[in-house]
Amino acid sequence: MLPIPYDIDVESLREMKVTEVCYAQDAVTIHFDDVSFIEIKGYFALRIGKQRHEYYKLTSINGDYGLLQLLGKEVAEVYLNGNRDSMTVEFTEDCRLELKGHMADDMYTIHVGDKEAEV
Repeated sequence: MLPIPYDIDVESLREMKVTEVCYAQDAVTIHFDDVSFIEIKGYFALRIGKQRHEYYKLTSINGDYGLLQLLGKEVAEVYLNGNRDSMTVEFTEDCRLELKGHMADDMYTIHVGDKEAEV
């Protein structure tokens, strides 16, 4: 697992809207305004209002996980932890997506502009 490099400007996600949520057999990809995306393969937590759900491994995806509710939502804030391997994305309308890197496996990939990092 590698941290998100400093040359990837996660702050640039602010004010972008979720335009697509795409499901594959072993990953979910969230697209932002045609220039950025996050592909999730492992742990994430999603909070919509007061409801919070955690998912630890995405294999054989067989449901929505509530991520379709992010469609059209705008990014309000993006936070990284001190190790730059966990990221929290806060959206409008009281929604939050938490992504956590893992020592053994790549858990998510972030693509911002022409920069990409596997965490």
